[in-house]
Amino acid sequence: MISYEGDQNSVLAYFENAELQYEGEIQKGNIINALIDAINLPEEDLKIKKYNDYTGKSAQWDLQTLIYRHVIPDAKNKTLGNNFYHDVKSSEVKNIICEILKSLGISDKIIIIKKSISESEEPFAAPEIDIKISDTTVKAAITLLKEASGVDAIYVGRGGIVTKENWAFNIILRYKERIQIFNELLEYKNNISKSYAICGLFIISKEDISSAKTKYLQNEFELNVQIGCVGNYITNREFLTTVELGYLPKIMVLKNVKSKYSKYQ
Repeated sequence: MISYEGDQNSVLAYFENAELQYEGEIQKGNIINALIDAINLPEEDLKIKKYNDYTGKSAQWDLQTLIYRHVIPDAKNKTLGNNFYHDVKSSEVKNIICEILKSLGISDKIIIIKKSISESEEPFAAPEIDIKISDTTVKAAITLLKEASGVDAIYVGRGGIVTKENWAFNIILRYKERIQIFNELLEYKNNISKSYAICGLFIISKEDISSAKTKYLQNEFELNVQIGCVGNYITNREFLTTVELGYLPKIMVLKNVKSKYSKYQ
């Protein structure tokens, strides 16, 4: 039950004592994405933004419809009003949304990370296996990820700089034995290697990583995630959340990768 006081606008009144309802992680992730957008995006962008429906079909609901479907008020006569997109941007409503997100396990740092990723970035997809990638190249890539000191291989925009760690990660993503290698990196002593590994396994097969997630969360640690010029120190649990919500995979999968990193220089 969501309990807030306030009658400054219709959105505040709607949320007071409302109940958040969803089934499964897919619907939960959809709600999280929408609520974070309500905080981050300007009013005009929110008006045209579309979200998945109950079934997961993309671009079906606007923000107002999503809230009506998943946030149930304590009185049937309550509505989000006629000025929803203006009212939802008030500081009071933003505070309410932050509290709801916290109840869903979403920290302020995750909200900031999503804000730093361009809305124009395309959804990620697992790349095809490239049989031309040699064992020697893969060994070099594995070494780079084992020596990584932070997940600083992430860049914003397709014209950004490709770091050697990002190159290494994408080489392994395309290698024929990629699942085996990422599972081995998940067992390696370097926590950054583990972080690259859990992200890679999610990209390859997000429906089958429950055991990998358990291993990754066995011990708590912090890591630095570099997006563009900004570093973000987050916990491994926060990192996993950003991976599962699809934020980091969107900007870690390169469209093309060369066989040697030196060709990027």
